[in-house]
Amino acid sequence: MQNSTHSSGLLPMTTGEGKQRCRFDLFVQLNDGVPSKFNRGVRSWCFRGDTFTQNEDKMLINLLNLMKRYHTQYKLMHLWDNNYSKNDPDRTIFQYFNGVIEKNILWVKYSDAIAGCVWPSWIKDPVNPATE
Repeated sequence: MQNSTHSSGLLPMTTGEGKQRCRFDLFVQLNDGVPSKFNRGVRSWCFRGDTFTQNEDKMLINLLNLMKRYHTQYKLMHLWDNNYSKNDPDRTIFQYFNGVIEKNILWVKYSDAIAGCVWPSWIKDPVNPATE
């Protein structure tokens, strides 16, 4: 059984193997001066949203809280919506590299989910390279 996309372009919430698909992922890479927290010296990894909860709104909020708390330690941050295929530009919600936010469509697409929380301006300010 292959994992096909719906007519809307969104992926089904289960994989071809029948496993539950995690809605949101946060990929990060440490700044050069920040020591690795792992014995193997790993400098980049991915936080899965379902590590914290199965509620999709809370997944997003928890990953945003990680970004807010540790953003000074990260050189690279990518927040992804896994409802979209890897080649779809809508998959990337937030993209940050070397202190510059390259894409931020959080408030465009997910404002209902995150509106009740207090966020710093760098998370609130929209940046969409497709329209600039």
